[in-house]
Amino acid sequence: MVKFTLKLSDYLDQYQHNIENNNNNCPVCYSEECIGDVEHDVSHILDCYKNQAIELELLHHMDKNGEVPDIDELFIETISNKIDDEIFECSVKRKKR
Repeated sequence: MVKFTLKLSDYLDQYQHNIENNNNNCPVCYSEECIGDVEHDVSHILDCYKNQAIELELLHHMDKNGEVPDIDELFIETISNKIDDEIFECSVKRKKR
């Protein structure tokens, strides 16, 4: 299976498309977790997105440095800040619609 890595806004757009087409697959993990309840579904998508971000950051660090990084406060803060920035960008983008 091919797995895509997209921006959060793209995943949310795909979620909206999926729901409109009676598809309950999560656009991040592809499982049938979405139930049409926006609060539940977006929470699931964000959790998947955060997990994906951690995985990608670990892989990036390992490719760059040849070792598993220390999972410390700085590591978590770096990922959290990236996700917070994307959530903010996404909310601004959606307000403009």
